Amino acid sequence: MKLFSLFVLSLLMVSVAFSSLINDVVTSYASQIIEGHRIVVEQSGSTTRIRYENILRDGYNEIVKIVAPKQFEWARIDKRTYIVFGNEMKISPATIVDAEQTFIKSIAASSTILSSSTTYFHGMKSYKLVVKSQGATYVAVILDPSLLIGYLKIERKKGDITISYDRINVVPVSYFKAILGRFKIIKKPPSAMEIYVWKLVSKLDDVSVTTITINNTSVAIVSGKTKFDKMVVAYVFQNAKSISTGDLVAQFKIKGFTAISVEREHINIVLATKMKISQLKKWIDSIFK
Repeated sequence: MKLFSLFVLSLLMVSVAFSSLINDVVTSYASQIIEGHRIVVEQSGSTTRIRYENILRDGYNEIVKIVAPKQFEWARIDKRTYIVFGNEMKISPATIVDAEQTFIKSIAASSTILSSSTTYFHGMKSYKLVVKSQGATYVAVILDPSLLIGYLKIERKKGDITISYDRINVVPVSYFKAILGRFKIIKKPPSAMEIYVWKLVSKLDDVSVTTITINNTSVAIVSGKTKFDKMVVAYVFQNAKSISTGDLVAQFKIKGFTAISVEREHINIVLATKMKISQLKKWIDSIFK
């Protein structure tokens, strides 16, 4: 009986220790200033997407540059997300979410430790935590003693996300401030046209965006592949008498495409694809709902 009591007591002590570790990780994250490179893998059904990112982070403020497969740079500064264009940061039409910060916020709110152990990550002593919080299961490897996140896997019904650092370094606060100081931060809200272009971009792979002028009207042309592996081309422009959506639709149909036009908030969107019209309409509704 005495041995059993000691066993139970030791388990309780370990549980308390790892509960304390979670609190320490959350607290430490807010003050960490790091520079690193990470590999992000997103899996949903039979689809797998891999991207490579450079990250510079000061607490919850961060600058993330996707270097492959398609270059894209964004930032989160003072709870707002921005898209980086050269040396300018413009407010993103939709909030960009970093899965790593989702993990920190979730375990800070409430969490249940499913398992905990010590391990090694790239030769460094670490803690491995399996935590359930807000409908997701998180498998995290926390470096000791820095409490930096070296590896994170988020398991959800809609798909998994894995983040793995192959380089991570602590840098001085002056370094982050110096890099951030190179950018002009523009806080003007995005236009309706920018928002709808973003909605399309966020739902396409191998996407490209170009801008042309038709009859003195600026037109954004968005092209890419849907999750059905079908190419879609979209012409997005402000409602104008100088461009006939009917004529554009007719031109696409003559070339053998399925085409349709929709209007949202005085923004015209003409889409062309090889999908069936019913499938295209369903895809449009999922984007612009």
